[in-house]
Amino acid sequence: MDTNTISVSSGISEETDLNANAIAGRYASLAGVREGLLERARGHAALTIPSLFPEAGTSEDQMLLSPYQSVGARGVNNLSNKLLLTLFPVSSPFFKLEIPEGIIQQLQEADSSVKEVLEAGLTEMENTIQSDLEINAFRATLFVALRQLIVVGDFLLHILAKGEPRGFKLDKYVVKRSVSGTPLEIILKEVISREELPQEWIDQLQEADKLDSHSSDDSGRGTGAVRDRKYDLYTRIHLDDKWQHEAKYIHGVKLEGSEAKYPKEASAWLPLRWGAEPGEDYGRSYVESYSGDLLGAEGLARSIQEHSAIASKTFGVLRPNSNMTPADIARVPNGGFIVGEPEDLVYPEVGKRNDMQVAQTTFESLKDSLSRAFLITQVRDSERTTAEEIRMMASELETALGGAYSLLGVTLQRPLLLREIDRLQKDTTIKLPKIDKREMEPKVIVGLEGLGRGTDLEKLMKAVAAIAQIAPNAQHIPQLDMAKIVQFTFNAVGLDSAEVLKSEEQKQAEQQAQQQAQQAQQMSEAMSKGAGAAIPKLAERAVDNPEGVQNVMQGLAQAAGPQPT
Repeated sequence: MDTNTISVSSGISEETDLNANAIAGRYASLAGVREGLLERARGHAALTIPSLFPEAGTSEDQMLLSPYQSVGARGVNNLSNKLLLTLFPVSSPFFKLEIPEGIIQQLQEADSSVKEVLEAGLTEMENTIQSDLEINAFRATLFVALRQLIVVGDFLLHILAKGEPRGFKLDKYVVKRSVSGTPLEIILKEVISREELPQEWIDQLQEADKLDSHSSDDSGRGTGAVRDRKYDLYTRIHLDDKWQHEAKYIHGVKLEGSEAKYPKEASAWLPLRWGAEPGEDYGRSYVESYSGDLLGAEGLARSIQEHSAIASKTFGVLRPNSNMTPADIARVPNGGFIVGEPEDLVYPEVGKRNDMQVAQTTFESLKDSLSRAFLITQVRDSERTTAEEIRMMASELETALGGAYSLLGVTLQRPLLLREIDRLQKDTTIKLPKIDKREMEPKVIVGLEGLGRGTDLEKLMKAVAAIAQIAPNAQHIPQLDMAKIVQFTFNAVGLDSAEVLKSEEQKQAEQQAQQQAQQAQQMSEAMSKGAGAAIPKLAERAVDNPEGVQNVMQGLAQAAGPQPT
């Protein structure tokens, strides 16, 4: 088998099929397939936010051309903000850690209070994970990722073992997927200076005769031109059975200490994409679906602006044989007088008013269509956004984006959560408990449920309010069964009634305890008032209840007071 090629067998890419020297060639081969996607991405960025994906070779000090219309930029920012707010609510977990009901029932046989203890522990774990996401500024990188997905359609997210995550645009990496969409191979190409290389890598490359060894200072790092030299750093991530393997290369040399592996479902490398088409390695952006409207709006906006600039230019045309001269007209002060014929001086008009009205009407129509597509709506001016408003935005996203919005829950939320759990369990400073997947299942909440744990509280309040409204009228309709109504209400809002409603055993025990308390109270009152005649009746009433007899005896003993010795 040729070592310069990669074979895929049963959806698995094997390390032995690609030697270190072939990394650059493999990247170049896959990058050739990607070129058309890069041109498409730059075209979409030019219609929305050019800085998101500028032309190749653009430097940071170079001025980028801005589109003539702003609806594309506002649409991208608005949609990415709404996605970020609904997928990752502020200060509220977007996930739940649940234990299968069967395991809970087995544990409750030994200890009835085990469920409450476990749920308290799970809530603490959720808060720990959420706190780490906030501390490490995940939301900032996720906002960048969402904007790239909307405009470009692809983005590579790298969640390091510690610290903030990193993100890479499509022009920095290539990816190969299986038919089902599983990433089989990712190759990232970065340009790194010698100053950024660890000393052990420099020593290794010099031993392999891959770096210049002259003109070095005492620390081993190059000086002058050698110090400023740039190198292509390749990072290859490939799938092997249930593990993803990572390694870094420079000049075909595998760098020592750069190797790592991650569980398949908790990988540190997430090649995200917006639209997943079967058999395609890369995604298609949301902007691509509306590129026709954006192109039309861009052309009309340019025509309208150019016509407005022409129409706004003011100048006069003076008849050649007029008694007035341009100098005379220029010297006339505002509100002054000059001798001459009014017909001698004319201020011309462009004369394209009707045509431009058609262009303006068409532009407004396209602008309105794009505003609906990117969910640009009037936002209430307030210090904080309510949960109901977030729910409305989530409903809009679910309706407008459909499968793409749900896909983000599978390709972004769940892998990010599993990776976060994996890295926190390995962090000795945090000490997150180990999670046995047979006993605990991380559950990602997406769509209308993507509002964190506060959703359950809101459901409970809604159910209680509905029951409180029905209960006063139930006495007028004897056919109504309030127990069934309560159960129906909890099912309707999507809550497990067993979590909050009392069981039949609990209700019977409480009724019995209440009856005993009433009997004891009556006995105490009778003894304090000296109503001896009432005691036999109370005792007779308690004969059928042994515990009631005990209460009677205790009451009599208390009434009699201490006995003499």
